[in-house]
Amino acid sequence: MTDNSELLFDIVERYFGIGAEDAKAFVHEFKAQNVAGGHWLFRQGEHADALYFLVRGRLQVWIEPDTGKEDQESRLVGEITPGEWVGEIGLLTGGVRTAGIRAIRDSQLLKLDRQSFEHFAVRHPNLVMQLAGSIARRLTERTRHAPDGARNLTTIALLPLDKSDWLPDFCERLTGELRKRVSTLCLTSDSLGKCGAPVDSVSAEESIPDSLRHWLDDQENEHRLLLYVADPGDTSWSRFCLRQSDIVFLLADADRDAGRRDWEKKLLEAGDAATARRALLLRHSASDGRIENTLEWLTPRNVKFHLHLRAGHRDETSRLCRVLLGDAIGLVLGGGAARGFAEIGAYRAIYESGVPIDWVGGTSIGGIIGAAIAKDLGPDYVLEASREAFVVGKPFGDYTLPLISLLRGKRMERLTQKHLHGEIENLPTPFFCVSTMLDSGDLHIHERGPIWQALRATAALPGMLPPAVIQRRLVVDGAVINNLPVDIMRDKVVGRVIAIDVSSRRTYTVDYDAIPSPWALMAGRLLPGRKRYRVPGVISVLMKSAEIGTAAKMRELAASADLLLRPPVDRFGITDINSFDEIVQAGYDYTREHLDKWLSADEKAVSRGS
Repeated sequence: MTDNSELLFDIVERYFGIGAEDAKAFVHEFKAQNVAGGHWLFRQGEHADALYFLVRGRLQVWIEPDTGKEDQESRLVGEITPGEWVGEIGLLTGGVRTAGIRAIRDSQLLKLDRQSFEHFAVRHPNLVMQLAGSIARRLTERTRHAPDGARNLTTIALLPLDKSDWLPDFCERLTGELRKRVSTLCLTSDSLGKCGAPVDSVSAEESIPDSLRHWLDDQENEHRLLLYVADPGDTSWSRFCLRQSDIVFLLADADRDAGRRDWEKKLLEAGDAATARRALLLRHSASDGRIENTLEWLTPRNVKFHLHLRAGHRDETSRLCRVLLGDAIGLVLGGGAARGFAEIGAYRAIYESGVPIDWVGGTSIGGIIGAAIAKDLGPDYVLEASREAFVVGKPFGDYTLPLISLLRGKRMERLTQKHLHGEIENLPTPFFCVSTMLDSGDLHIHERGPIWQALRATAALPGMLPPAVIQRRLVVDGAVINNLPVDIMRDKVVGRVIAIDVSSRRTYTVDYDAIPSPWALMAGRLLPGRKRYRVPGVISVLMKSAEIGTAAKMRELAASADLLLRPPVDRFGITDINSFDEIVQAGYDYTREHLDKWLSADEKAVSRGS
């Protein structure tokens, strides 16, 4: 056994549900094992014969493509953080590994092989059943809350692409904000001695001494977060920082050349390079807060996501802090045509409560309103832009010869280009919307490119608006397969998800046995004394039909949100543009009430807004 005995006693007792004395005996069956960053603990298809507990470090879970499917790539499906187990199923069932486990950084584990487990189980047969129950509970929890890259981050690498005058102040401000919440230590190659390390500094080519490695291990135990500030280049300190980190942020100045630096390939893409997910942190010095040319920085680099830092916008440093602490909030807006105006009121209530929105995603009308929110201009802008676009602009009145659709869609294009011009990657708040590939039925996630094109695609309801063209393929409304993309948001670096569902849940009954003829419908509307039938219009039928196929999935996704808001908008019609203000107010009033309850019950949520 190792020096982690006391820690493991407690964990084994809780995890396996056995008494303290049995736990102490069981602990001695474990063996210590180290895995270097970038190396595999085991590969998919290997014989499954052991259970592992992660003491320190971070692991990735990879799924290999099916044999014969050469066009598919390996998929990263989750991450294992300290205090978690891996390989439980293999320990019980034997067989082969159903996924591969790779170390993101140098990791320490404790191993329990099948032989040791069986030896102990002979004396404690109830252990097998307790282990099976624990596995079932944990699998259920993991399925409900999909793993993301911001869970339990401990060590963060900040890799500057250039020497920048703003960097020291930024690191000091970031560390200061983090220390308001958790114990944080910020380390640079020339400040080690000031922090109490056994060496004063590390030069560019100097190897990292063992004494410093051991000291840093101790610091990881003493502090909630370690910030490793790498050198702007391929130095020994930079390589060490990346090998020790759960996540790597590339720090860039938007005023500089966006091309890849000569040393980036060697440091980040060599065979022994760190495998932690990477993100781009792009600083903009423009006094007006303007964000431009982000795509030029993203294209030559393999990053999972990006965040903007605008000079004078300290709230964006706070967003980064929430990401690092796993406290970031994602807002998901569902589709529902005119009922989606309630999402505008809901946003105002969230904004007034002080709850920050760190990521926005949506489908159909939810995507359109979400893009307006992501511009970070406040609820007044979202309200007035939406009023001008939908009430004044009347995009649902753009009728055409119904060869492809009832509406031409040109009016919608003009309105989105006018009010939501620019590119998604340049939005201050990270944003995505979804559409459906018409040929394959696959989900398409829009995270880059012109905003208006993405919105044209996410709201292209089949039959109502013509399909959009994305990369020479036809796409239609995202509501066809995912009307409330909570699952997509869960894959972002957010800790909590607020979802707004404006789909109808009413049961409708009619007072006739068959649909009346068009003549009977016309007579009921025009002639006095004739019966008037309640029959939905073509647009309403098309919109409601699009929801039917995903109704079950929507209920599942809605249930996985941390806060689900369902404003009372069933009484409004799908195309009831004239009730704009009333629908907005309904969303505002409902959200204020339910958000207050959530904040009162969740102290962590309250602290985000402070």
